[in-house]
Amino acid sequence: KGGTGASTLAHNAAWMISQTEEKDVMLVDMDVQFGTASLDFNRDPTRTILDALTGADELDDVKLQRLLIEYDDYLSILAAPSSLEVQSEFDENGVIDMIQTIRASTDYAVFDIPHIWSPWIQRSVLQMEEIVLVATPELASLRNLKAFYDLLVARRPNDIPPRIVLNQVGVPKRPEIAADDVAEIIGREVDLIIPHDPTLFGEASNNGQMIQEVNAKHEAVVMLSGLCDTITASRTSIKKAARGKSGVG
Repeated sequence: KGGTGASTLAHNAAWMISQTEEKDVMLVDMDVQFGTASLDFNRDPTRTILDALTGADELDDVKLQRLLIEYDDYLSILAAPSSLEVQSEFDENGVIDMIQTIRASTDYAVFDIPHIWSPWIQRSVLQMEEIVLVATPELASLRNLKAFYDLLVARRPNDIPPRIVLNQVGVPKRPEIAADDVAEIIGREVDLIIPHDPTLFGEASNNGQMIQEVNAKHEAVVMLSGLCDTITASRTSIKKAARGKSGVG
């Protein structure tokens, strides 16, 4: 559901992974009309993901590098134009080619997926090695969470099930659905519960910083960092297993 904070968590996760792993990480903002990656990192892009999806030239590593914002030694950003004047539908095969080019160009890629369900977004989501679904503890958000979770598990029977994050938990005076009830609705435990803290997230957003830069010891920072470590460890183990099956040492 829009407004759950999925983009904010994706941006912070990409930065955390780059700092912890000290490897190249690419953050890809796929919300062409309302993306916030450039805002969260306080950057003004001259070229965007739109150039990758609509350019006359085929996207290769050389062209991709020209479109990126180099944030620091490890993190680069393929930003969104964030304009209502741009198209929002793209050729599915072209999007898949872009994803494959990005994967071949970096150690880790974090894709911030917009809150739409058009064919090119559906195909994109199904290409992901790891999927993190972010919801708030409200009925409409949890309805969407269950719909997404059930569909993705059915469409990806041999992949790791989507991880579930409950965000903005504990808003004062807001009736909320408990995590145990969410687990019963979805059919699996919630992976991460992030408490509502408008001060931490608001200060980071307004200053163009990541939450770890604002308060490295905050509960939300520690928990999100733990989830990132779990995901990167899982990805490493899967790649090692694949190499073993293929006979590669």
